[in-house]
Amino acid sequence: MSFNGKDGYVLSGSIPHLCFTTIIQSNDLVYLQEYSVRQNIIYILIQYLYQKREMGYRKISTFLNRSGIKSERGKKFTNSSVHSVLKRKKERDTRIRDVRKRKYEFILKDMRIIYINYS
Repeated sequence: MSFNGKDGYVLSGSIPHLCFTTIIQSNDLVYLQEYSVRQNIIYILIQYLYQKREMGYRKISTFLNRSGIKSERGKKFTNSSVHSVLKRKKERDTRIRDVRKRKYEFILKDMRIIYINYS
């Protein structure tokens, strides 16, 4: 390195540089939108009616509609939408647990020093 009065320092000669390769993997790259309080309450209610009260999807949808509870999009519940609420929540929880929160090893490899000539 030499000094040039006007511009400051100017690189010259052979200068070592540390070079390496890293491998980073993650499935947690986008915002995770949580269930709203309303969605969670409806899910817990449907799960209770299905498991504890042993009601079928059609009876649950009838109960929700008679109670004035609308779906997330403001529509009436059908037997298939009740089934979908239970199925999608289970799939979502499994995906978050097994895929999104999976930890990957940080890999550092091919570490070397190279010399770059500046003249």
